[in-house]
Amino acid sequence: ELSGLICLRCSYVGQVRGPLSGIYHCSFEGGVAGISTHFEPVYARYAFPCVDEPGAKACFQLRIVAPSDLSVISNMPSV
Repeated sequence: ELSGLICLRCSYVGQVRGPLSGIYHCSFEGGVAGISTHFEPVYARYAFPCVDEPGAKACFQLRIVAPSDLSVISNMPSV
């Protein structure tokens, strides 16, 4: 049995999918294109490697690299 703080680091490259599964293409008013996420109930596993079960929740950090002329918006606080 493991206890205490455990840190796991991995690099992963995924694909933007669609529609409405994991990370997918979307469009906004004015012709602005972007990507969005839909991770419920099981679509998180389409975006990145994970154990997508309520009993196996974990804290994690996500880094998004984007060109400086684009905006990255999240509903979570910046770390």
